[in-house]
Amino acid sequence: MAEQYIITVEFQLHSKEMMNSFLQHMNKNAAKSLRLESGCLRFDVLIPRDSSKTIFLYEIYESKEAFKHHLNSEHLKIFNSSVKNLVALKTVQQFFSTKDST
Repeated sequence: MAEQYIITVEFQLHSKEMMNSFLQHMNKNAAKSLRLESGCLRFDVLIPRDSSKTIFLYEIYESKEAFKHHLNSEHLKIFNSSVKNLVALKTVQQFFSTKDST
C-alpha cells in the first residue's frame, strides 16, 4: 500500500468581509473532492479561533497520484478561478505520517 499523502493549505484572505464568499466556494470544493475523488480520504476546512481572515485545510489522499488527480479535477479549477481575487496568500505544505514508521 502506498504511503498516504497529507496536505495542509493555509489561505490568508484580503479582508474578513471576504470570508463568507470564500467559505461557500471552499465548502463546495471540499464536498465535491470527497464525493467525486475516491482517493480523497479526508478534507477538513478549519478556521483558527484567533483569525477572521484565515482558512486552514487538512487533506489526506491515499497516494501522491490521488493528489495529482485532485489537482487536475474540474471542481478544483473552478474553485481556484472563483477565489483568486479573494486570496492574499496561499501556503501549501506536504506531510507524511509517522504512525506506521516503527
